[in-house]
Amino acid sequence: MGEETSFITEGSLLVEQIPFMEISALELNGQLNEHASLRICGKVPESEERQLTLLAPHKTEIVLKAGQGTVLFRGILKELDVEHSAGLIIVEAKVLSHSFLFEGKKKRRPFHNEKAMVRDIIQAVSSDTKPSDVILGEECACEAGSFLMQHHAGGVLLCR
Repeated sequence: MGEETSFITEGSLLVEQIPFMEISALELNGQLNEHASLRICGKVPESEERQLTLLAPHKTEIVLKAGQGTVLFRGILKELDVEHSAGLIIVEAKVLSHSFLFEGKKKRRPFHNEKAMVRDIIQAVSSDTKPSDVILGEECACEAGSFLMQHHAGGVLLCR
């Protein structure tokens, strides 16, 4: 996956929860199978120092918006560095996305004996899960063959 760069030439950026007056650096990074990250640096008025101290110990959600409220990034604050300079506070925030983008390619690989009977595989899985009851019909009296394994939220789906 190549690196992509885009620019906002007009408008403003809003960082919810951090009252930036001026943003001096902004870096968004994202790769497949990893959390995206946001690093943002800028100036905050000293009068907002209390708000910053409340953010640091909590897993605060940070939202970066552009223009008319278009969300560019949403994540959890992981690190907040604060320095004082001439009546202003210089803040650097590091934020990680809530989730990450999976590659999405289907992969085939045998993870069991393809000659095993479907009922034997189900009984083996069921025996490791106590208490469990399994009723097997005649359709389970065949060879398992190969499966397509897909990961999704909440577990693994095995499709024939």
